[in-house]
Amino acid sequence: MLNKGKHWNADVYDTNLNHRIETMPIRYQASAFNGSCRVYVPRYRQAHINAYYSKDRRSADAAFELAYSDVAAAFDYYLQHYNQGRPFILASHSQGTTHARRLAKEKIDGKPLAQQLVAAYLVGMPVIDTLYQQLRPCETPDQIGCFVSWMSYKQGYEPRPDAILQGGININPITWRHDTEPSEPKAHLGTILRKFDKKRRPTLSAQVRDGYLWVKSNNFLSKLFRDYHIVDYNLFWYNIRQHVAEQTHLFLNKKY
Repeated sequence: MLNKGKHWNADVYDTNLNHRIETMPIRYQASAFNGSCRVYVPRYRQAHINAYYSKDRRSADAAFELAYSDVAAAFDYYLQHYNQGRPFILASHSQGTTHARRLAKEKIDGKPLAQQLVAAYLVGMPVIDTLYQQLRPCETPDQIGCFVSWMSYKQGYEPRPDAILQGGININPITWRHDTEPSEPKAHLGTILRKFDKKRRPTLSAQVRDGYLWVKSNNFLSKLFRDYHIVDYNLFWYNIRQHVAEQTHLFLNKKY
């Protein structure tokens, strides 16, 4: 997410920002989907992180609107030129979810396009239960055409009541259930951190709380962070990758 400079929106030709995008979210997040999908990652004029907190709501809202217009245009272009009626997965994180949850509401929820949706991974921002008319949160691992969402924190940490990374639906990305039962460490398939080619041994369990996800870990992360926002995907990379494969298989076998 853009966090430097004085402009409200990013320049899609900013080489430094593009390098950060390619070495972080594309490398550690989008890669979880490439075993089952063709991955499309559009660049957009993302809003500055201060747009979430600024008292100048007129400028902040305009920045978000400009960013969303790019995302919506990219999605339309994908549908017109690449989709060709195939099933698709919608995946996002952080500010991307700010836009993807709106995109799902305006272009997928209750629309014919919903019949092509395998699943939506709307991670790192709250998605409230009343946002959609027909698109529902996934209740079980074998449910398709639904959405999953979570916001990760260290077990025992209670976010501030006004924290923006809190609230809404949370699905446990280890069990893929919408309940409060903690997962077993053996169900965690592995984590990817800085070294992309090194699979971390299973060390995690997760439990849905009121509006967020508690993560219990015995690795160094628990000593460095309390808010796991930047590693929402990394922590569960192998579980996500398996889930994508299973969801795709279920969709193809049930729908076609």
